[in-house]
Amino acid sequence: MTKLYLVRHGETVDNKAQIMQGQTPGKLNMKGIEQAEEVARKMAGTPIDVFVSSDLYRSIQTCEIIAGSHPVVTTPLLRERDWGDFTGKFIPDLPKDPKDWPENIETLEKMKSRARISLPGSRLLILTRPFLLWGMASSTKLSRAFIINVR
Repeated sequence: MTKLYLVRHGETVDNKAQIMQGQTPGKLNMKGIEQAEEVARKMAGTPIDVFVSSDLYRSIQTCEIIAGSHPVVTTPLLRERDWGDFTGKFIPDLPKDPKDWPENIETLEKMKSRARISLPGSRLLILTRPFLLWGMASSTKLSRAFIINVR
């Protein structure tokens, strides 16, 4: 039986400024650190076999806070969507309609296919983005999945 705890990273400097981060490293702001600490408190005593994070700094930061002294496994397969030319731009200025988006944005299908990874352990905590979280939950035989949004 596999239990999967899915967590999104805490608030970052760029989240607060409404900047599209895409696959840039990002850095938690104070609120993001507090959010990760809150998840750590709520999950204290919950047995976790493996802590897994994307290799982006904001996710590693969040996962390390939650994991405490436990090691964190990182993988680029859990990265945020590659937003192409939208990366680094002010989100309210971006077009809402996907037909107006640049062609170099990673498709949802590509994102979901890279999220289909095999991980060891039966109790996993995974730090990644919402689209990838749902892709993983839908492509994995799970007894239970817990989505924890720290925002």
